Amino acid sequence: KEAQMIKAAHIPATGDPTEFEWDKIPPLHELQEYVGGTIERILVPIPHWFNPERYHEMLINEDALRLELEINRRATIITGYRLFGDVLLFEGTPMQEEGRKQEW
Repeated sequence: KEAQMIKAAHIPATGDPTEFEWDKIPPLHELQEYVGGTIERILVPIPHWFNPERYHEMLINEDALRLELEINRRATIITGYRLFGDVLLFEGTPMQEEGRKQEW
């Protein structure tokens, strides 16, 4: 069975998003670099025309409000949640599927 690639997008508060494909989820310290600190994992329902019930995992900076990070307008529009700082949005729920849901 061929391994399915993990797709993600780094969505900075300012600047353009970058898309990635990994064969496995990067280690925690690499994921923390994308969000600029301590990670909080959230599930967001992002409707899609062929699967309106689909959830996606998103990593955000747990201390974004305390650190007074800039609002992430693009991520806020995509998710409907008011988000601050850089975020990492996964396609689907690869960490949950890999059993890493309680890692942090």
